[in-house]
Amino acid sequence: MSSERRDVWTKLRIAAVGLLAALSSLVVTGNAQADTGAQQVDVPPVCSGGTDKYTFHQPGDSTNPGLDLVPKPTKFSGSSQTYSTCTAAANGATKFFLKSLSGEGNLACTVNANTTGTAEIHWLRDESGTVAAKSHGEVINLVIDGASKEVSVRIRVESGAYAGHILVLSYTSTADTRECVSPDGMKTVFGLLKAVTVV
Repeated sequence: MSSERRDVWTKLRIAAVGLLAALSSLVVTGNAQADTGAQQVDVPPVCSGGTDKYTFHQPGDSTNPGLDLVPKPTKFSGSSQTYSTCTAAANGATKFFLKSLSGEGNLACTVNANTTGTAEIHWLRDESGTVAAKSHGEVINLVIDGASKEVSVRIRVESGAYAGHILVLSYTSTADTRECVSPDGMKTVFGLLKAVTVV
């Protein structure tokens, strides 16, 4: 083989080695980016400012009263009325939205027990409604403190963003606490979201 042909083959081998090295680098970088993207789901949410609505009624009473001072079997439901703004959340979301929540328990204005239910939370990229991630879970606790006007909802996330964790939604209620001692009880609570905590 002439020296010129040997030089050509040498250059080709060097080029092939360089190409393989470049491809390997791209694969490693791609995997690192994929890992980073997966980890974004675990970023603790920092969200507040929106208004969520919760309704209550006692199914065993034909007048469907709401919450009073004595715990009774009560059904509840909830959903966001406005978006909450997030400075950090799953997959880079900027908005929190409680899509749906419903359940039942022995509830009152000051105490609760045996709470069960389901919830779906949407983490949105913007106000257009583009979903960055979802969380589906079980409502394990709901507390309405009529005296302090503090509302707390605990959701055990079973799938989606924050799966395996508990999300605690903390609100300041705008409800009139005098409704707790009225014949109709407290049927509706509007809460201003203060924080979403992962535990």
